[in-house]
Amino acid sequence: MAKAIQAYFPEPNLAGLGNNFNNATPQVPKNPFYNGKVDYALSPSNQISSSLQIFFSTTQWQSSWGKQPICYGSERCGNQIVNSQQWAVSDRWTLSPTAINEARINFVRQHYNTFAPSGGQNFPSKLGLNNVPPDYFPTITISGVVPTSLSPGKIGGGTQNTFAYSDNFTWVKGRHTVKLGGGAQQIPIQHSCYLEFRVVRLLGTLYWTGLRGFPFGASKLVLTYCCSHYIWS
Repeated sequence: MAKAIQAYFPEPNLAGLGNNFNNATPQVPKNPFYNGKVDYALSPSNQISSSLQIFFSTTQWQSSWGKQPICYGSERCGNQIVNSQQWAVSDRWTLSPTAINEARINFVRQHYNTFAPSGGQNFPSKLGLNNVPPDYFPTITISGVVPTSLSPGKIGGGTQNTFAYSDNFTWVKGRHTVKLGGGAQQIPIQHSCYLEFRVVRLLGTLYWTGLRGFPFGASKLVLTYCCSHYIWS
């Protein structure tokens, strides 16, 4: 098992016993923005306005190890997707020279997802780890004077939608102005579910070339993270 894991650590490419590895990893971001606005007059006293702003971001993160699909620590080293949208519609109605009503509807969506490049390749089985969920590369940590680690990288995502509604009425009477109105918003939130494998008991010792006393064990804890909730205000 130690030999199989060792193969995913990069070889030194600089002289010396420490700080002997360097790698430049280019990132590939794509961040297009789209904006638009339309105003339409139904009549001289009634105008409708609509607007939108859309942002799609896709970033292909590269591992600082330079040996994908394996990542270093908790870094991002896979594809990250962010989708942000905002849509708004308003209706302004001049009822009289002293009375105006304005209604607004607003929708905001935020979606993100981070994928680990080792997903679906059954790395635990390739490394000789039994009874482990056959999904991502496990997190391997070596502590000491110069700690290091291997991991699947960042995993997870979620979606949050916000619906907002409001209506405001303004009435002017002589030197007095009266304003009435109200608003409401609902926010359903859904986070992605994923499994996390953790070693919770260390059994035995494996000896690596150049690394001594690296413990690992067979006991495990599988945690499932999933969250969904709803907010009204």
